[in-house]
Amino acid sequence: MAGVNKVAARVRAYRERLGMSMEELAEKSAIEKKVIEQVESGAVLPALGVLTKISRALGQRLGTFMDDQFKADPI
Repeated sequence: MAGVNKVAARVRAYRERLGMSMEELAEKSAIEKKVIEQVESGAVLPALGVLTKISRALGQRLGTFMDDQFKADPI
C-alpha cells in the first residue's frame, strides 16, 4: 500500500505546484475527475495508461511517479 500513497502524494503535489484544480487535470488528461480523486486519495493505484496521461498533463516523465527514490525536481 506504500506505493499507492507515494503515487497519490506525488500526483497531488505536482498538480498543486502547477496551481491546477482536479477538474483542470481531468480535462487536460482526459481522465474522469472521479478517477483523479481516487488516485490522489490513495484509494487506487492507477493503471499504467492512466498514470501516463496524468504525467503528460502535469508535464512530468512517467518515472517521476513510479520511482522508489524520490528526488526533488532540479528546476
